[in-house]
Amino acid sequence: MTEKFTCPRRTDNLTDRDRWEKGHSLLSQADELSCTYCGSLHPDRFMELVAAEWPVTPTDKGHKAYIGKPVTDKEKEAKRRQWRRDWRAAAFTACREDPSYKPSPEEVEAMLDKLWEDHGKLQIMAPAAMDFKFYFQHLSTEQQHEFVDRYNSGEMAVGYPGFFYTTPYFAVEGGS
Repeated sequence: MTEKFTCPRRTDNLTDRDRWEKGHSLLSQADELSCTYCGSLHPDRFMELVAAEWPVTPTDKGHKAYIGKPVTDKEKEAKRRQWRRDWRAAAFTACREDPSYKPSPEEVEAMLDKLWEDHGKLQIMAPAAMDFKFYFQHLSTEQQHEFVDRYNSGEMAVGYPGFFYTTPYFAVEGGS
């Protein structure tokens, strides 16, 4: 794509010299169009992946997110089994370190079930990798509205922790 533009993240030398090209971002993003200035995934591709329910992973920045390939059911089950093994081992290590703490195997399983419901599920639903980075400044006004509508309607997959703890800069909390 030879479309020239000024990256909205550029604060210096505001010339029309940025382009959408392959190979300007994360290694996993090498075959995708990205901004030659900031490395952001192309906004049309980002919105295409959002519509395909790829998890958008929030950051502590209101201008940036990551998006990664959804975890398959097989991958989720393998992660869940590993998660339970790790936490079961931690519980029994705590028992060895504190002889007064002697939960039954059933109590350990109940504790693991509660931990899974409270924390584990969200963690393994997260993509295995943050395949693409995206800077929200590249969204058009229409794309911003579509993004907010998808989020508010529950049509958007959101990675860990399951919500935007830092609101994207263009979204007004409780807005119209």
